[in-house]
Amino acid sequence: MYSIRRYAQHIYFGIRDQFMGGVTQVVLGDKEKRIALTFDDGPNPTFTPQILHVLEQHRAKATFFMIGEHVHRHSDIARDVQAAGHAIGNHTYTHRRLVGCNLAQLRIELNECQHALKALLGDAYERAGKLMRPPYGAYDMTTALLTQSLRYRMLLWSVSGEDWRADAAALIAQRVLAQVKPGSIVLLHDGWNTSRPNQGESDLIADRTQTVQALALLLPALLAQGYQCVTLPELLTHKGARPIRKRY
Repeated sequence: MYSIRRYAQHIYFGIRDQFMGGVTQVVLGDKEKRIALTFDDGPNPTFTPQILHVLEQHRAKATFFMIGEHVHRHSDIARDVQAAGHAIGNHTYTHRRLVGCNLAQLRIELNECQHALKALLGDAYERAGKLMRPPYGAYDMTTALLTQSLRYRMLLWSVSGEDWRADAAALIAQRVLAQVKPGSIVLLHDGWNTSRPNQGESDLIADRTQTVQALALLLPALLAQGYQCVTLPELLTHKGARPIRKRY
């Protein structure tokens, strides 16, 4: 019985990811050393400005996946991100786990965040491309179908700094450097879910100081290796780029 269930599960996820899965990385030419740094769960009044400062110091661009509730609370920070030339994506309105949600619930999460961002940032926000990242990177077939029908591009990641752990900045930076390659999409965080914490979620994730310090270590090392940090829209539309979807 277990083997039949496992086989059916494999087929389900295989179909989902092959046709509607989120993009995890981009295949580039060997000499095209471009990557995309991404930051989830902001905007945050303490840590997002610090991250913007470090990015500016190293002339790096990034993509910020924002929670709609946070956009309403910290609209000035969201505007600062856009003004600095970074890309912004939809990370739902409340950071609700989308697996198991019905279509009405999913529409509310995506549309409310999209309305908050467009009302604040204007048409230029949508013209840059409708980017979406599901909270925790978790999605099911219903999420994938609705995301596609609403013309979002679902973006996941291939490299994680795992900065949600209580690790030192040097370890976070080392984790990224050990995995990164041309076309990588790197996951970090500039904020956290303040309104609906998960059961057992540690308060330690509320402090992103280690992420800021890790970024200050990471960017010089990446630049020394010849990498260029670009926004996700830039990475996805680069000449010859081939997006790779998640595989079960």
